[in-house]
Amino acid sequence: MAAFATVAFDGAKRVVVARRLASRLGLAAEGAPDELIRAALIDRCAAEGCSTLLFNQGLWYLGAHAFDLLLERLGLPAAES
Repeated sequence: MAAFATVAFDGAKRVVVARRLASRLGLAAEGAPDELIRAALIDRCAAEGCSTLLFNQGLWYLGAHAFDLLLERLGLPAAES
């Protein structure tokens, strides 16, 4: 588990996404410590056969592109950089 110590916690946007995801999935309560959320997400990835590396990459992508993904989902033009 030590190899995955940074899963979803090495960027501010990913921390928010990871916290919301853990809460929505019922893996951790609102305001739970990072260690509990991290362990719960790692355990869930293992139970589902999901690579924690790929999960982390997905959180990174979602956090980095959240605004553009929302606009796309709403059928609006993406924001320009």
